[in-house]
Amino acid sequence: QVSTQRLVNNLNTHISSSRQRAFTITGPYGGGKSSLALLIASLVTKDNKLKRKAFELLKKSDEEIKTVWKSQNGWLVLPIVGKNENVEKSIVTSIAKQTKNKPLEPNQSIIIAELIKQAESRPKEGVLVIIDELGKFLEHATTNEGDVYFYQLLAEAASRCNGKLIILGILHQSFDQYASKLGKSSQEEWSKIQGRWLDLPLVSTTD
Repeated sequence: QVSTQRLVNNLNTHISSSRQRAFTITGPYGGGKSSLALLIASLVTKDNKLKRKAFELLKKSDEEIKTVWKSQNGWLVLPIVGKNENVEKSIVTSIAKQTKNKPLEPNQSIIIAELIKQAESRPKEGVLVIIDELGKFLEHATTNEGDVYFYQLLAEAASRCNGKLIILGILHQSFDQYASKLGKSSQEEWSKIQGRWLDLPLVSTTD
């Protein structure tokens, strides 16, 4: 739990003191990354009992955690699990399910605009996008001509949004390793896009 608290403290610091809003959490299989994402989602849930339990688990974390994840009515949480398809389709599906609205067109500009709209319409809350198994989407992008540039658009949108729009991607290896089989120019492009995201490694320890 020490490593978990350290990572959450680090995440809080960047959110409260910078415009960084897109993060990857990287660590080995079975290292607790998905559990950590669930814990963070629980900090902003509408379920007060679950929220209290989540804060109790992080009771040794920095006090600013209460400010960063402050919530009265609950944030809009968009859980997404990686699969062999373009990430845009999964985001559209999650938005429709969580807002109970008709699915949007899986168009990049429309998705970005909707995420910003949802965040800015919640001045006291926010929108948390959790992309578990992000690597599967990245692998799809390398083998099926997916548009990896969309990940840069996501990160930039989150940083300029006037509301709280936070994006967490869960990875087993670094972002650029998924482009290792591509040509040099493509690898350089992936590296630039990765630069828009801040990686927070989750180191497995005996705790």
